[in-house]
Amino acid sequence: MFQRTSVESRSFCLAGFHTVRFARDDRNNVVEVTYYDTKGNPIPRSGGYARLSRQWDRFGNMVVEATFAADGAPALVNGCHNT
Repeated sequence: MFQRTSVESRSFCLAGFHTVRFARDDRNNVVEVTYYDTKGNPIPRSGGYARLSRQWDRFGNMVVEATFAADGAPALVNGCHNT
């Protein structure tokens, strides 16, 4: 597992959230994506989750993907928990 080395933010008012933040590891893989409202609180996007977390192996293959609701609990995506 790699350390998060950068965080970037972008604003998307028309997409149903105000800001999306991407955290990347030292190999530039996205390890976390979080969506926020205008007050800086996590907000679920159209997929039903507010945060997406990923883990990558040393070969650059995604090996774990998990989704979480705004309260931090596992979120349902297509009727299943993605943890």
